[in-house]
Amino acid sequence: MTYDAVLVARRGLGPTELRLAQPAFLRAVRWALFAEKAGDGLAEMRAAAATETPDGLTGAALTTFMVSRSAVRDQLAETERLLYPKDDDG
Repeated sequence: MTYDAVLVARRGLGPTELRLAQPAFLRAVRWALFAEKAGDGLAEMRAAAATETPDGLTGAALTTFMVSRSAVRDQLAETERLLYPKDDDG
């Protein structure tokens, strides 16, 4: 069902399909749309979060880098929490 939901999320549904679709399938389509948009740029965010502090960076430039990287890491954690929720059983 996941593959079908992704295809429908990209192609769309007509009025008849919307009327006949099961609620669980429509939820899966909405999730597929959300996940695709929320995951856009995830690889770049992961790369930025993993960036080591450049050698020789000091003072305000170091502070700016650290604050920026911290913000990226926070956003990455939130995005991953949304896209990869823990299972109900822990």
